[in-house]
Parts: sequence; structure tokens; C-alpha cells
Amino acid sequence: MLTLLKKYQLSATFFITAISEAGYDILWNDFLGIVTKYGAAKVAYKNETFYKDQYGKYISVINNEPLAEKIRSGGYNLKIEMMELFSTIPFRNKKDDEDFWLQMTPAEIRELSDCEFCTIGSHGYFHNDLSRLSIENAFEEMMCSKKYLENITDKKISALAFPYGTYTRSVITEAKKAGYDKLLALDFHFKEDESDLTMRERFVVNPYISASNQMIATIKGKYF
Repeated sequence: MLTLLKKYQLSATFFITAISEAGYDILWNDFLGIVTKYGAAKVAYKNETFYKDQYGKYISVINNEPLAEKIRSGGYNLKIEMMELFSTIPFRNKKDDEDFWLQMTPAEIRELSDCEFCTIGSHGYFHNDLSRLSIENAFEEMMCSKKYLENITDKKISALAFPYGTYTRSVITEAKKAGYDKLLALDFHFKEDESDLTMRERFVVNPYISASNQMIATIKGKYF
């Protein structure tokens, strides 16, 4: 990708987590996604059974709650526990899948940052849902991620893309205290967001549609 950006002189911003600093090369949700692909049709987790639905996602037999949603609502210790539980499911020997889950190393982040066409932004520390954390923990994640990236790039990191696009007004306030002045969300959740000059809307790529339809949606700024 970096070669193409340089060749065509295209600008791009990369929003990166600090999960590598914690000793992990994969995000918990990417981990769950890929082990679901290779895992059994049914799995047991915390005395509850989950089955693969028609979309290949693990769903609770008790209340139809997705396993991903259950884990997303918990702290990072819960996520680590899940990753350890399913660590025997093979996927690391499948090199073709690495683009899906393998996180960038500090050296790769630095190489991106050194490119005149690339800008680095934060995507949180653990990729936790900041709106579901205590405000103290949310601030710590935003601050630690910022420091991690600034130490690597020797540049000020001023942009933050909220993981999952979710946030609260308190999270916005704490993000500004941490030194961010560009805050990206999937959708604005509050009326005052429209007049907040730090707020930006971001548009995600839909992996379930064709490239041509994705281009149309990107131009329109919406999928419908």
C-alpha cells in the first residue's frame, strides 16, 4: 500500500491502536472473527453454548446474543481470557489471512509516518469501546495510545477515531483534554456534535458488497 501511495502521490491517514505495546499482535475482535472461521460449529464459553449462525458468527443458545457483543461489553481481562481459551484454534500458520489480523510493528508505523503522504492517528489502546468504560479508563486509553504513537513517530498525534465509532459527550471532553483536536465517529450521537469543530464523520468499508458498489456508496456518503 505504501508503494502505491508514493507512486500516485495519494494522501492517507492510518488510525492505529497501541495493542503492540501490550504484547499482542492482534485485536481481540479480529481474533474472535478469525477463530470463528476455523472453530467448531459449537463452542462453550463461561458455562454457555454458542453456535455459528448463517453469517458464521457465534450466537448464544440462551438469548441469541452474539459472543462478540458479550465480550465487547466487558473489560480487557475478559477479552484476554477469551483469546487464551481459543488459542489452540489454528490460524497463525495461514499466511493468506495475515492481512486481516496482523498488527503493524513499531518499525512499520515509523515507516508510514516518515512518508510525506501518510498521517498517523490513534484508534485507542486496546480497541475497547470507550463509551462502555469508566471515564477514567477511557481517558487513560486515549492518553496512553497517543503517547505510544508519539514516541514512535516523534510527531504530535492529534486525531482519534473512536473504536466502533461510539462515544459519549464525556469521552469527547476527555479526548480534548488528552490533546486530540480531530475526533472521528461513524455517526454523530448528539445534536451539539454538529457544531463541534473537532468532530468528524468517518465512512467504513463494507466487506459484503462489491468494489463498484463500495465506490458508489463512498461517493454518496451512505449505503442507501
